[in-house]
Amino acid sequence: MATTAVGPQARGRAMGLITTLGPLGLISGPGLGGVIVDVLGWPWIFFVNAPVSMLVMSVALRTLPPSTPLRVPERQWFAESVLLSAAVAALLFALSFTAGGGPAWMLLALLAVPLLLVWLRMPSSSAVRDLFRTSGEVGPHVALASAATAIGTVFFMIPFFMQRELGESVSAAGATILLFPAGMAAMGPVGGFLGDWWGPRRTAIVGAVVFTVGLALLLPLDGSWSPADMAWRLFVAGCGNGLFNAPNVAMAMTHAPQRLLATTGSSTSLARTLGFALGPALATLMWSISSYEPAGMRAAITVATALSALSVLALARMPAPRAPAAAPGHRAVDDAVT
Repeated sequence: MATTAVGPQARGRAMGLITTLGPLGLISGPGLGGVIVDVLGWPWIFFVNAPVSMLVMSVALRTLPPSTPLRVPERQWFAESVLLSAAVAALLFALSFTAGGGPAWMLLALLAVPLLLVWLRMPSSSAVRDLFRTSGEVGPHVALASAATAIGTVFFMIPFFMQRELGESVSAAGATILLFPAGMAAMGPVGGFLGDWWGPRRTAIVGAVVFTVGLALLLPLDGSWSPADMAWRLFVAGCGNGLFNAPNVAMAMTHAPQRLLATTGSSTSLARTLGFALGPALATLMWSISSYEPAGMRAAITVATALSALSVLALARMPAPRAPAAAPGHRAVDDAVT
């Protein structure tokens, strides 16, 4: 929706707005969730999605062009969902069960291979295949998935470290963790503006480098640290991720053909969500290898730092960006945004 609302030259700022609102949800979510759990009970945290989803659909109906078709999903789309969900589940279960049952459980991950091969032969996968054949699409997707996995790993491991090794309370750990999304929220609009003005690729690389540095600063995981020692490092990492997010997604949307914009929005969302899910499973595996000792926590943060560095490499190896032309009908909106 944001991509169709503005032209290519304002896309970075549009993505910056979206990637700012996301961290604000991260900041408000724990507090709101605590109230819901205390007053209504934990099952109600899932029902919050229903009114939010209704709101999003109503906004979409009002803002998408009238020519946008509304179709009921076909049967093959449901089959596609089953195949992809089963493949992801096989990978996540393999990592999780290996932590408790030994390396033999990693064989379960092999089940994902035939499932993905069957999906690739389905007609409904043609849009995704066409997208990844487009120049400039692989880099932003790999960078996004790597960065999201790093975030998932850190968000899972840091609370355990603060409670077990630093002796901090749950509330202190939660407050410290919030410095990461606070950094994202602070630098999200800046990343969008710099992406439009200085170039999305260069801005995304700078953000990815700062994110990697922030994670590397966490690597000692010193047992003598205070929450403040942890907080400023998380804030640096969050600022880097805030700089990275908007221009990285803007690159993916800009390189995508017009007919595949919705597919690109879905694929970038999947890359991010898959990384958030994969991170905790990967962190658990690394921690379990050391019999849940502090050395395993450091190993998990080391892996997260390496994944963040991979995002830098993926962007650095991208082909030179092409200058997009403004789409017809966007001039008035672009002038208003400017």
